[in-house]
Amino acid sequence: MQKAGAMLKAEKFQLFAEVKDDSLVGIVKSQSNKDLVYSCRLGADGAFRHLGRLDEATQAYQKSLEIKPTFTYSLYELGIVYSQQGRNQEAIDFFRKVLEVEPRHIYANHALGLMYDVVGNKTGAMQQYYILKDLSKDDYFLSD
Repeated sequence: MQKAGAMLKAEKFQLFAEVKDDSLVGIVKSQSNKDLVYSCRLGADGAFRHLGRLDEATQAYQKSLEIKPTFTYSLYELGIVYSQQGRNQEAIDFFRKVLEVEPRHIYANHALGLMYDVVGNKTGAMQQYYILKDLSKDDYFLSD
């Protein structure tokens, strides 16, 4: 993580975040072009989720959302964590938050449809299916 922070600084980016041994979460702002601002997340949070360490993953994602509340990666990943914990309504809420920011987010649309099915909302699940079908027309990864 220190190496990643050093590389960002070497490229004349200013880092607004916390750098720890296992994560770097924050906002990166170009010093040469003030219009370039990036949300940055390098860390163990995804690894935490994949290792089943869901509480630690939740904390890491929440930390990144304190810095940038519309960071769709963390919003989506929190939805996944909550679905893995059986916290279905919270998962649905986070997938909806992703779609408020990025309505064409394929994975959030898919996950929301799956969660609607889990909670017995067949109408919502079918609506998400039709949204995905429509989105696939414009996405060469999803189209025939």
